[in-house]
Amino acid sequence: MPYLLFVDGEPRMRTLGTRLLHDQLGYEVKCAASAAEAIELVRAEAPHIMVTGVELPDKDGLWLVARAREQAPDLPVVLISDVPDPPSAVGKTQYLVRPFSREALIEALNRALATDAPSTTPPAPAVARPDRRQTPPCPNCGRQNVLRIPENSQEPQLRWFKCLSCRHIWKKGPRASN
Repeated sequence: MPYLLFVDGEPRMRTLGTRLLHDQLGYEVKCAASAAEAIELVRAEAPHIMVTGVELPDKDGLWLVARAREQAPDLPVVLISDVPDPPSAVGKTQYLVRPFSREALIEALNRALATDAPSTTPPAPAVARPDRRQTPPCPNCGRQNVLRIPENSQEPQLRWFKCLSCRHIWKKGPRASN
C-alpha cells in the first residue's frame, strides 16, 4: 500500500483522517500538524501521496504543495477546503470541498495516484449547501466566499454572514448597523 502524508492543523481532524485512511482504507499514514512539519517529512520520507487542507496554521496549503513538489516533483496531492472554488494548483492535484463523502475521498485518491490523471479537477458536488444562497461580498476583503448563517428565531429580519476567506462576520437587515 502507498504511504500517505496527511496534513491538518486540528488534532481531531488528524485522528479522523488516520482512522479513515488507515483503519478503513488500509493506507500507511503519517500525520503532520503544520506545513513546516510536513516539509520535513517529505524531505526525510518521500510520501507516495499527500492529503492536505488549504488552510494550515503556519502556511497556506498551496505553499506546502509548491515546496513539497520541489522535493518530489511528481507528488500526487489531494487538497481539501471549505471554499468551492479550486485554487490554482499545478501537477497531479485533486480538489475536495468539505463536507465530502468517504467515496469522494477514495475517488480523489485514486485519481491522484493514477498515472494519467488530469492536472486538476473541478470540485465534486458532494453535498449541496443550502446556506449558500445569493450572498453579498465580504465588506472586509471583498471576496464572494461567503456563508449565510442560519436565521435566529428571535431576530428573523437580520441576516448574518461569515466570510470563509478572512473569517469576518457581519449582519444585514433593517436594524443592523453596517
